[in-house]
This record gives sequence, C-alpha cells and structure tokens, in this order.
Amino acid sequence: MTIKAVVPSIHQTNIAFCLFGNGVARYQTRAFPPGAYTFQIDRTYTGFLGNQIVETIAAIPFTVTGSPPQEVPIPALGAPALALLTLGLFLLSRKRLAPFLCLALLLTGQDASAQTYAPNVVQLLVRADVGDPSSDDVLNYLNSSPRSPKPPIANLDVGNPTGARYLLQQRAEGDFLDYLNANPQSSRAKLERYLIVEYPTGTNLTTVISTLSAEPQVLHISKPLPIRFSSAVLIGYGFGGEPPLTLATPDQYARVQLNIDSAWARAGGYALVGLADNGLATTHPSLRQFSATGQYLGGNFIPVASYDIGSRPVADDANVDEAEPSVTFGGNGCPHDGNGHAVASYAGHGTHVAGLVAANSDGQIKGTCKNCGLAMFRVSRYVCAAPPVTDVFPDVNSEQIPAALTYLTDLGVQVLNQSFGFQAPYTDLCYSAPQEAFCVALAHAASKQVMMVAASGNWRQEIDFPASDSRVVAAGGIQESHTLWDESPGTLTNCPQVGSNSECGSNYAKAPDPSNERADQELVAGSARIWSLTYPNMTWNPIIKCGDNYPGPGYAGGQGLCTGTSMSSPEISGVSGILRSVNPLVAPSTPTVVSGQGGIRTVLAQNTYQALAGIPKSNQLGFGYPNTEAAVKRMLGKVAGAAIKNRVTPLFRMKSTGASDYADTTSPQFALALRYAVASYTSDGPTVPGYSAFPYEAGTTPPPIPKAAAYVLTTEYTPRASYPPLRPLYMMSKGRVWPSGCNPDVPPCVVNAADYTLMATVSDVEQAHAGGYELRTIQGYVYSPCSPEPSCIPPGAQKLWRACKTAASDCAVFLESERSTFEANGYTSAYPAASSKLLGYAYGSTDSDGDGLVDGFEHVVGTNPLMSDSDGIGFGDAMAFPMVGLQVSDPCLGAGSVNCPGEKIFANGFQ
Repeated sequence: MTIKAVVPSIHQTNIAFCLFGNGVARYQTRAFPPGAYTFQIDRTYTGFLGNQIVETIAAIPFTVTGSPPQEVPIPALGAPALALLTLGLFLLSRKRLAPFLCLALLLTGQDASAQTYAPNVVQLLVRADVGDPSSDDVLNYLNSSPRSPKPPIANLDVGNPTGARYLLQQRAEGDFLDYLNANPQSSRAKLERYLIVEYPTGTNLTTVISTLSAEPQVLHISKPLPIRFSSAVLIGYGFGGEPPLTLATPDQYARVQLNIDSAWARAGGYALVGLADNGLATTHPSLRQFSATGQYLGGNFIPVASYDIGSRPVADDANVDEAEPSVTFGGNGCPHDGNGHAVASYAGHGTHVAGLVAANSDGQIKGTCKNCGLAMFRVSRYVCAAPPVTDVFPDVNSEQIPAALTYLTDLGVQVLNQSFGFQAPYTDLCYSAPQEAFCVALAHAASKQVMMVAASGNWRQEIDFPASDSRVVAAGGIQESHTLWDESPGTLTNCPQVGSNSECGSNYAKAPDPSNERADQELVAGSARIWSLTYPNMTWNPIIKCGDNYPGPGYAGGQGLCTGTSMSSPEISGVSGILRSVNPLVAPSTPTVVSGQGGIRTVLAQNTYQALAGIPKSNQLGFGYPNTEAAVKRMLGKVAGAAIKNRVTPLFRMKSTGASDYADTTSPQFALALRYAVASYTSDGPTVPGYSAFPYEAGTTPPPIPKAAAYVLTTEYTPRASYPPLRPLYMMSKGRVWPSGCNPDVPPCVVNAADYTLMATVSDVEQAHAGGYELRTIQGYVYSPCSPEPSCIPPGAQKLWRACKTAASDCAVFLESERSTFEANGYTSAYPAASSKLLGYAYGSTDSDGDGLVDGFEHVVGTNPLMSDSDGIGFGDAMAFPMVGLQVSDPCLGAGSVNCPGEKIFANGFQ
C-alpha cells in the first residue's frame, strides 16, 4: 500500500538562493494496520511558464507490526510554518533530481514570507493601437479604490490584483516623451508602457497569464525571468573552517591569456561600459575618481551614470555601494538599525566584476580596459535568511533587470556587461517571446548598436540566457591551463556543491547546431580563481572561495579571488571597450559575416589565438580566447604594410536650445542619449563623410544626421614621433535648471538641463569637480599645446578651444576656424577661472580630395589627403580604408605608394 503526501513547495535550482533553515517538525497521521507500506512524498510547484509541476521526491518503505503508534513523524526542515525533507531523505532522492534542488515544502495555508521574498507579480505589456486603453488607464484602474465596474481591458480583475506600477519608474518627459508617443511600436516605447502587476499571495498566476493573454490589447504577459548572478551568492549556513586555497601567489593570469598589456601598448580604451550587477565598493581606491579632498585618483567608476534600483518598488537611490544599509525583504529575522535598514552579510560580486573591466591601472590589480568608464546599476535587494540564521544576503531583483538594461542604454553605454543568467526553456527565448520585457530591453540596446556580453553560466550545461541570445556575446570560462573551466571533469566528486553541477564549470554548447549560432559559445576568458578587486573585509561566497579573504591570509584589503563566468564576461566586455574606443563608429555586427567586413564581434572571433592558429570553432571554447593586441591591430589597420598607431574619429557636436548647451562626444551612443534627453539635443556643424545616420530602430523616426566640426584621435599614442604628445579630453557635466531661476511649473523651464564640456588637464578636472561638475569618460585625444607655433602643430591640425558664455552658464568646444563665430555669440570666458582656453590641436572637417575621408584622418593613417586613390590602383582610399568601418585593403601598396604617407608632401612647409 502506498501512502501519498502532496505538499506545495518552492522550487529553486541554485543552492545560492536556498533560504531555509534546518529543523524538525512532527505531524500526526492516522493509525495504520500491520503490513508493508510505501510512504511517497510528492511536491508541487509553479514552473517557469506558470504551469503546475508535480514531482515525486522520495518513496520510503516501512513496515507496521503490532499496535500502530499514535504519531508517525515526518522529517522536516524549518520552523513550524515549513515541513521540509531532512538531508538523509534528500540524499535518497538526489540521484533522480538533477540539478541540485532547494526543497521548501510548504504546509497548506502557511506563509513562508518570513523566509523568502518571492513577490507574486506579472509583467504586462499593453498594446498601443488607436482606440486601445493607455498604460496609464490600466495603471490608474488597478490602483484605484473602489474600482470602476468596467475595466479598461476585459478580465483585468482576474486573480484580484492588488495594484500595479511601471517597470520604468523614472518616466520619460519633455522631448523624449514626445518621441515615444510618436513611435509607439519602438522597443523603448514598449518598455515605457510595461507594467508590473501585483497579486495576493497564493494567486494562481497561470490562470491570470492564460486569461489575459487572450485579450487583444495585451501584447505580452508573463512572470519576470528568474535571473541569478553567474557567480553564486551564499546564504549564511555553516560552511566555515574551510582550509585556505593551496595556490601559489595569485596573479592576473586571465589578463596574460588575453594579451592585455601588449594591447595597451597600442590602445588603452575609454568606452563607457554598463554593468547591471550587485553594486560595487564605491570608495575602493582602485575605482573612485576623487579623494575626499578632491584630488583626481584616476578611478573609472562614474557615479553620475550609476543608480540603485534593486530595492524597488520600496526604495531607490544614487548610492550603488554593495554594502550600503538598505531595506530588507522576506521578513525581519535579521538585525536592522533605527531606520529599518540592514547591512549585507555578503558583498563583492559587482566590485570584482568592475575591477575586471577597468580597475585603475595604477594599482596592483589592473582591469582589461585601461580607462573605460563604469556605469553601475544595482539590481539586487537584501533578503533576510530564515531563522535561526540572521544573515542578510543580496538577491537578484529579476523584475528590475530589464529596467537596468534600458536605463543604461538610455545613458549611452557602448558596452553592456551581464554577469547573470538562467536556463531558458527554449534555445532562443526572444525568438519565442519577442515581447518579453527582457527581450524588448535587448532589442532596445541592439537598436543603438550597444555591444552586449553575458556570462554563459556555471553549471556545465547549455548556455544560459541572455548569453544564448543572438545579439549577445556568450562568454564562457577557461582555467589557467587554457582549457574549459571544469572543477571535476566527468564526475561530481570535486564540485564545490557536493553532488551538484552548481558552480562546477563553464556552460557550453553541448549540442552545437551549425544552423543555429544563437546557442553557441562565442568567446572564452579566464573564470577559475580570478584575481580582481573585492569589497574590503567582505566575502561573497566561501564555498567557491570568493571574496576579500581568498586565497588566504595576507590577501585582504580589497583584492581577492572569485570563480565563475561572471568573471569571463567582464574580461570580454573590457576588451570590447578597447575596440569600441579605437573606432567608435564600428557596430557590434555578428561573429561571422556572409558579406562585408563585419564589426567588433567579427574582429574578436577572427583574432582569437585559436582562429589565428587555424583552429576551427568548437562547442566548448567557441572561437576561443581573444588575442587583444591582434584585435586592436585589426581595428587600427595597416598602411604600407605596417600597423598604424592611431585613427581619427568625429567629435560629434550636439546642441540643445531648450537646455542652452553644447555637448561634444566621440560616442554615437552618447550622442543618442543626448538626442533623447528631456530637452533634446540636435546635431550641429558639418556632416560626417561616410556616416550618414546614427544607429536607430527600423520603423522609427530617424535621429538627426550626425555632424561634427572637429575630429580627434582615438588612442593615446601620437602617430608620428615628431608630433606633440597626446592628451585626453575628459567629459564633465553639471546639472542645472534653465533658464536660471525659472519656475519648474512654468514652461519652458527645464529642470533637468545640464552643461556638458571637455577638460584636458587634471588640474582643470579637479577645479571643475570642486565647482560641481561630474566627471564622465574620455572623449578621444588631442595634441598637447606646443611651441613654437605654428611650426610645431601637426600638418592639417588647428587649435581646439574651450570657452564659456557666462550668461548661458554654458561652455562650448570649437576649432580655431570657428572661433570668431563663437566669440561673437558670447563664448569668451575661461573656465575654470584663469585656466587656459586652449585644449590642444585637433583636425577640421575639410576633405580636400573629396574621397569621403577628412584630411586629418588621411594625415594620421598615412594616405594622401590630396589624392582620392593614394596608390593609384583604382581602389579609392575611402573604399580601402574607411573611417567608419573596418579596413578592406591596404591603400598604399600599389605602384603609387610613394605618395604615402601623405604628410611628406608638406615637409617643406607648403599647405
């Protein structure tokens, strides 16, 4: 006879998020007559798609003899609210349950909110056709009390929703809102309409989803995707006392594998990299920009481009510190301060990731991109562990991941790192559910040509989403031996989680499909015991030995080890940041191209050590691990058979009438961020040859045509030994209300206006910072001022000025050829006071030979600015060596190559 118990449960495939304490509870059953029995325990839980799943987790034979006992104890875990299986029962069933299961079996009618925070919510996208209710209509209805008897969408009341909020709580305004209303089918407009709808605990969301999916005004409805970090976080269980790692003095072997130092000898990189993560150590000496006294330290963390949304809908703020005291979710069993806040027991994931991208190159730990800016959006919240454990640990707020990706794209990031993921139920989730909020956020980023990289995952299984998406680089992990990271090849014996694949090795394409590149590994980088920055005096995960205490005594103080593809992804993101800086106009493209030259992903795929050695792509390593120096050389190009030292790119000029501001940037993504600001910017100056449009989504209103008067260099190395050294252009911004002193409630007052400007010396940066300006990222390089002028100025270059208009509280950047016009418009003052208005020397927009390459570009790369086909072989310079794309061929190898380098014709001073 079989006795069956069916219990509701919580399902979690990652031990990192098991929240339940150990204990035993006893429950009375009826008496049984003598005989042989099997006690079968089934559990039910809600699956990824909202469906109810029933699993048998144990079947225990027992015999009743004589008089039956009055009670039959059932093994249990947790407080009286929970009935859980003990470890022994779990071990009996584990062979049939893969991967590792965190089993929380809930007694009917009991509440587990004190142990975990699992909000009962769906994400809802409302259609925007003519006559449809607006998202505001739906929101207002769901938040009204009492509600109207007629909902704006039929069956909107199913499941008795308790309220709703917007996915994007910072709402579009002004010119940006006008753009979204004019383009309702754009990805960004859909994200603006997305709602998070809450339901009472216990509501069957499967019924809600199936019912509302049938309504024509609903484009999509689903539960938020169950995202986890790709380097586990641990709850506070007793794993202490583990021995220190038997490891030699740690080094940054992953940087060596990627050949970073050789790449830095050609280009350090300065792109803006977005991180959606756990936050970071905001005062870490290898990340912070300024000391407490205002001294510039060289850190790459950009506070003005960072925000904490992980605790939404309860709280958010601009402090993205990983250990910031904050509100908690899931109960009050952990210690709180007088403000109701708790301090995290574990921190360091985001700090480690940030350090791998761009730790200050002056420190012992160095990033992969020397000067890449770090924009951090914190997407985790604090959860109290189940009593008697009192730890506070970070938990990914899955519903905020799409919001973070959207905000980072809106801010103009050029690279987007995603050290998280989950096992999607289909190979290409976004092909099956293109309107899912995460997928729409990826589409929004892709439409701006943001380079996206994600961790492949750490379970030795198929590649996680979003790494499996075709628009994203899947970054798998290797170890110091250059082989795929695997802690226990072929077995579970040596895995960190005993008997489980969790954190045991890199995911990869187990069943490669040549016709389906989306699920393949693309690139790999170091992931096992990676040395980087850590949150000082904090541990992230003792099981995988990740944090400030590892590898052992003497290695604390903000440096330590961590393991996982969470580390591989930022390494590839940092490399991508270098390539985006060398030529900001090259799109990500795809790793393989049928025609044309491709883009950044193509360059990376073609310049791995494996590809350069003729080794084909594999299901484990993908194309391999990049030789970053080779990739940088490919981005720079060759002229007359030699690798060139630098390139030239437009300094896009953007102008906002509403904000009374000029802004200049080398990044098309940041130019678009300015275009869609509250008081939008438009292009100003001459058009850019060969670059007729900023990236935008098909079917939407095109942005203004790109324009630039000045052209700057893209690496820090002077192209000729006889030229002056280069200096960076630091972008800085200061928020303000415009017109000054206006009433925010009376148009045309712009509350969120800003003054963007460029600085060229550390002294000016420090003074501007003291004056309220925020430091952003480098925007290319210019020649330093030299003497005697004009003979020391490189051929074709001219003075680049920064001057301010006091009446408009605005500073502008302009060439010597534009100086009279700007000065006539009031741009005459120096800022900072008594500083030099001369930034250095840059190139103008003149294209003397009309070949589509500005003269400055030809001077720098070495072609002839007076000949459209420098070597005379019938293949023009712009076709062979475009400014906008990748090099097609060498423009100076033909019979007429004596005309290269072009500046030789000016050697005697004639121009």
